[in-house]
Amino acid sequence: EQERMTNSEIEVFLYAGALEKKDFLGIIKGWKKRWFALEADKRILYYYPNNLTKQPINQITLDRVTSVHETYQPGTRQQKGEWPFELHTLERIYFLRAEKETEMNRWINLINQFINSQPQIPSIKPKPQREYILLDENDFSHFGEKDGEEIW
Repeated sequence: EQERMTNSEIEVFLYAGALEKKDFLGIIKGWKKRWFALEADKRILYYYPNNLTKQPINQITLDRVTSVHETYQPGTRQQKGEWPFELHTLERIYFLRAEKETEMNRWINLINQFINSQPQIPSIKPKPQREYILLDENDFSHFGEKDGEEIW
């Protein structure tokens, strides 16, 4: 029997709920219901086989998400009540589906908040060029660099 999550373990999630995730196994493509849980402090979106299982199937690091948006498939919403959306990471695209438009919008808005508030990676600035001043052809008044070599 699988170990279940405790209430204190569930409380760490900012938001959680059922979504369908499209699986691509070989040539078989299908939607599987999964329970998604967003842990804000770790900036991770976990997905589980159901809402009782303690061990996630996998996780999506939100710092690797580049975009999340509604999937545009004309006609499917009215016909089947589907609300598909896509979560793009640096590695792959996750195709997800909510049962209601409000749920889809909630997930998209929450994930977008994390995309827009990603910790900034410090830019690597080039080494500043040191100043050198030639007073005459044999004397430099400041220590510096010329053509990548240190000079006096």
